[in-house]
Amino acid sequence: MHFSFELIDNSCDDLSKLSFYRWGEFEDCSGKPYNNFRFGAQAFVDFLARDPFVARAEVKVSSPVIQINWGSKSVITVTYIDKNSGDKIVTAQANAVLLTVSVGVLKSCLRNDCTNADFFQPPLPKKFANIIEALGFDSITKIFLEWETPWWSPREFKGIQLVWPSPDDEYSAKLTADAKWLKSLQGFDPVLDNRNVLMSWASGESAVVLERLDEEEVGEIGRAHVWTPVTSRS
Repeated sequence: MHFSFELIDNSCDDLSKLSFYRWGEFEDCSGKPYNNFRFGAQAFVDFLARDPFVARAEVKVSSPVIQINWGSKSVITVTYIDKNSGDKIVTAQANAVLLTVSVGVLKSCLRNDCTNADFFQPPLPKKFANIIEALGFDSITKIFLEWETPWWSPREFKGIQLVWPSPDDEYSAKLTADAKWLKSLQGFDPVLDNRNVLMSWASGESAVVLERLDEEEVGEIGRAHVWTPVTSRS
């Protein structure tokens, strides 16, 4: 069970690819592990929007960036497509740019798989490119299982942990290739404000398989291995 937890918690398919040295340096942040907004995540966005500095800012949506030119020492030029103006190519200049895309997007840009092959202009220094390429982050996904009525006690239920037989047992042998993801699930947790829904995580190859299946197929697999009627959405 702990093995499955580490795979999901670190979003990897093989713990041998995880840096044991860096893993030992990880520290949990103080405070509550989860924070739920009383009126949903939109309340946080509304709170930020009321800030005078944010209120004066110009927010662009539906504007995919196609190039960041950082060659000048005094200004950075960002080129993007304004989808609200008929796919018009627009440039904006700034003293600094904060880029918050995922590691996967960064890697695709280094491999010229972006919308624009010259996303970073000039190309990033070799040492930064090597660091990005060395960073590992595998696939991870959620699965939500929904019942018409909960078979657990919503007020008292804290979640369940799953303990699976060995990989070569009789149960595993009966699972089809598309159902192998079941054994990667560590357990199920309740979902805030959804009394009849449980959530689980899958990582690595199991997550890839899950993403390829449609909702009905996931539901059918769930019904075949859960003792109560189940539908799914992911």
